[in-house]
Amino acid sequence: MKYPIKLFLISVLYIFFFIISSVFFNWILSNYTYSCIPFYDVTQKYSPIDFSIPCFILTYGSLLFFVGLSLKKPRAIFLVLCAYSLILLTRSLSVYFITLCPNEDAITLNDPILNNFFYPNGYSPYDLMYSGHVATIFLLALCCEKKFRLIFILVSILVGTMLTLQHVHYSIDILAAYPLTFVCFYGSKKINTSLGVI
Repeated sequence: MKYPIKLFLISVLYIFFFIISSVFFNWILSNYTYSCIPFYDVTQKYSPIDFSIPCFILTYGSLLFFVGLSLKKPRAIFLVLCAYSLILLTRSLSVYFITLCPNEDAITLNDPILNNFFYPNGYSPYDLMYSGHVATIFLLALCCEKKFRLIFILVSILVGTMLTLQHVHYSIDILAAYPLTFVCFYGSKKINTSLGVI
């Protein structure tokens, strides 16, 4: 099998894996009857602030920046696609088994891409443990060139702080995203290495 054909077949496999992971995640959010766990976050004792616009700009700006960096290194895309599918699966499990009650005074995150295309039945306030925004940006940090890594890490911290101040996520959701994302990245790296992609 020629190498380009192999990469094409692997890319089809990863896209299928991503779609299945997305469907499973949305099924969890749409069909699970929640019995949530109350959680008090000392960082949220003040009134929430709406950071929807800067969160949107930083999150999708980071994605576009990463894609631009990866045009000459498509193998990084394989790594991200596989790892993000694993992130969706682990987030499905964490949302199911660790269902935190949403903060009652949270300001709904106004993300037209997320709310219109990712959530089939509209935004779900139970999508808490763990933060998908922070996980995504931190994953980009792990997969990009080392000289750009600090930029993505700082952006992930900034976005996580804003999500906490908006009361969309608890601080524990933000902190949990870092080690769990690293585990997914490590698993993706092992899978890609075994397939000869990286």
